[in-house]
Amino acid sequence: MSDYFFKMEGHSFDKGLPIDIVANSLAGLQNVFDGSYKAITGKSKISKKDRTKFRLIASDFKHSSFISNFDLVTTGIQMGLPFVGVLSLNEFWSNTKNAYDFLKALYTVTHESKPSNEKGKFSSKIQNNSNGSMTIQNGDNHTTYNAPVVQVGKLIINGVRDLDDILDKDKIETIELGETNTSSTIVLNSSQKGLFKAPVLLSEEPEILDGEIYDFNKYEKEGRIKIFENQSIENDTYKFKVIGGQNIHTYIMSMAATKVRIRCIIEYLYDPLIETKISKLLVTEIMA
Repeated sequence: MSDYFFKMEGHSFDKGLPIDIVANSLAGLQNVFDGSYKAITGKSKISKKDRTKFRLIASDFKHSSFISNFDLVTTGIQMGLPFVGVLSLNEFWSNTKNAYDFLKALYTVTHESKPSNEKGKFSSKIQNNSNGSMTIQNGDNHTTYNAPVVQVGKLIINGVRDLDDILDKDKIETIELGETNTSSTIVLNSSQKGLFKAPVLLSEEPEILDGEIYDFNKYEKEGRIKIFENQSIENDTYKFKVIGGQNIHTYIMSMAATKVRIRCIIEYLYDPLIETKISKLLVTEIMA
């Protein structure tokens, strides 16, 4: 019997296995464990040689729900700092599971403590410690996650988000993976879809900015703008989205101009794993 299982449940599997959902979910599963491998070994990429030592092997596909048993193959993998020694299968799974628990606690607190705008402060329930660990407060409980767990969490978050994206109300209600015949599992529920996405904050007041629009999609009403120097935000290229009932032809014509002035609301992405950054500009008006 395989050591691990991967399971999805929902009405999408009532009449068989939708290939697109199955393929995307298995890719997300692979991304989770690839992130663990890179964090534990200290490698930025997984080479063909690495794949001879580390891989997931799926078997025994079943439907009505989607269930696949799988094995983790870890052969002679040398761990990098802050991990020490040769990686065992149990260590690989426990590091991945602990990192998932850390991410779930981290983003739960992050969403709960979200202020109303970018000038507000997030709750002090999240503390970055000098040794690379993080302490999270939940009620009266304080849990410190050590640096290795935080490091794995940072590298599996994209894979976790891939799986979270697949959740879809009753169509894909739950995604579960874990050790066979134990209670050591990772479970994602559609009722908590979006939990692992970073919160978005909006600027309290509109900004007036000068820049050059060099790309615009009239169907999506989105584009890219280069913001010039010496303004309230850094000189850089940003995504923008037109909001409200504006004439999109103005934006199409503006691509021929070397300078435009826009009024916009700034959308910030607050991710506790990285620095807060601007995700896009929500443009309410082209002023000139």
